Amino acid sequence: MDACDIVRLETAPIDDIMAQLEGHVFHVTKRTYWPSIQRAGAILVNADGALPTTFGSSSKSFFRARGCVSLFDYRLEDGSRLHGCTPLQAAEPGKEGVAILLLAKATYDRLIPWSRWKEESSSEQIVPYIEAGYLGPLPLEFVVRVIFFRREEDPNCLAAVLRRARDRLR
Repeated sequence: MDACDIVRLETAPIDDIMAQLEGHVFHVTKRTYWPSIQRAGAILVNADGALPTTFGSSSKSFFRARGCVSLFDYRLEDGSRLHGCTPLQAAEPGKEGVAILLLAKATYDRLIPWSRWKEESSSEQIVPYIEAGYLGPLPLEFVVRVIFFRREEDPNCLAAVLRRARDRLR
């Protein structure tokens, strides 16, 4: 499995990283969770909610409720990204970053598309057009590349100034 580390200032462009994800399906997790995924040999399903999450609450997740691992599906032909959920948003400045696990193309036929949600549910949450599911634990043998991405704080940018002000108020 190929791996690379990318570190950027929070104000630096990330278009090149996003371009590496185009046309692929991948899972994103906090980098701190990577060692436990390696020990398990798979990305585990979080059906009972016992595992920590990377993207906030998943208690009403469509794929979680069906025993699936949630994935980003960036195979859209028109390249559009909808609904504001981006794979790099969990890489907060000053934190350890994320691990982006790209899947082998041979696994794509095993994926459950987001459109299944339209057939089965109206109350569970999904990210339309870009979320897919993999039923059961996803073995690491299906991961062909890991991109470790971390943002460093740019102390002079407005976001950093606001974070410091917020932290002082706490």
